[in-house]
Amino acid sequence: TSTNGNIDLSPAGRSVVPSVASISSSRSVVISTPNGSITMGPNERYTALGSLTIAAGTAAGDTATIGDLNSLGNLNVSANTIDILLRQPGAILTSFGSLDSGVSPATDGTQFIANGPITFTGTVTTSGTGNPPRFASVSDSGSVPAPYTISFFGAGTEFAGRPITPSMAVYNGTVLVLSANGPVAQLVQIYTQ
Repeated sequence: TSTNGNIDLSPAGRSVVPSVASISSSRSVVISTPNGSITMGPNERYTALGSLTIAAGTAAGDTATIGDLNSLGNLNVSANTIDILLRQPGAILTSFGSLDSGVSPATDGTQFIANGPITFTGTVTTSGTGNPPRFASVSDSGSVPAPYTISFFGAGTEFAGRPITPSMAVYNGTVLVLSANGPVAQLVQIYTQ
């Protein structure tokens, strides 16, 4: 928390999309500054093994610049402006230890995934190149600005409606990222090898 100033989370970013979380927290976390901006660098991917709140200032010029966010609880982002960094498709390391394309690598891009509601408050913009962001929640609830919608995590699979567990988000102590399609992609990958 900053009482007056900016918060940077690896602002230089990465040259390639990592297959695991590049930033993580082992529990619920609030990253907050009432008078400033919060910046994640390009291709950074954050997974919280609990709820995640990112709250930048609400004054003109205060921006939350974010990449992929995964939360095993609720996911809340608020700022005067929320700038979503688009990215190119990338593989993920699964909880089975295999690399997975997330079923459809051509449509993969910046993703926001949570067990609970996903709520974005502020004006949303995008920057960079890549596919439009995707939002998926186990609770299928929350509020994101048009033209975006929140899909059901794992929709059309046996995992739809089931909570995302820590065992799905960690492999041998490494915190992972998730795919909006749900863990069925991981099962298909491991059983066809």
